[in-house]
Amino acid sequence: DGSNLIQTTRVDGRPKNVNVGTFTNKGIEFEARYQILSNLSWDMNYSYLHTSKPILAAPAHKLFAGVTYAPGRFTFNVHVQSIFDLYVNTENEDQEDYTLLNAKAAYRFGTRDKGLSIFVKGENLTATRYTINEGFPMPKATVMAGIDFSFWYNLLESKFIHTFGDTKEKMDMDTLYTNDLYLFVGSYAEATAPGISLY
Repeated sequence: DGSNLIQTTRVDGRPKNVNVGTFTNKGIEFEARYQILSNLSWDMNYSYLHTSKPILAAPAHKLFAGVTYAPGRFTFNVHVQSIFDLYVNTENEDQEDYTLLNAKAAYRFGTRDKGLSIFVKGENLTATRYTINEGFPMPKATVMAGIDFSFWYNLLESKFIHTFGDTKEKMDMDTLYTNDLYLFVGSYAEATAPGISLY
């Protein structure tokens, strides 16, 4: 439940801030993933959202399905995203439906946890015409290239202090953890070169 949500919609072609008042959202979500082969996987996600009043950027149905193939240092990913009953104007109750096809290919230097990847990706490869905010059409097919980099570092020493209530005990790291534990203290970044978009 919520109240006093301010959203900007267009009235007579001009933006206007509107107080939604009291509203109720209810929904459900499903997610599945299947490892077809050691280097081939499939995943999907579906969500349904019911809103008591029209709300911008809150589609009733969202569907995502993708396939990832990772032979050696290469990774290829293709996924489809479908959006249905997305309000772009709450005054006229205009809704938008669209489906996007995206793909990405990358080559990794180093390990999956620590290293650098170069990639090229395409978004909206079918050049679908759609709008999320009324009056601002989204670009058609977009292609770009760039670099991903990430690093992880094991912060745990061989001994550490663990607190149980008011009692502090020293324990071996290997005693507590059957798997390696890594804390993310580095960074993940994505640098992209200027892409090419069709409008």
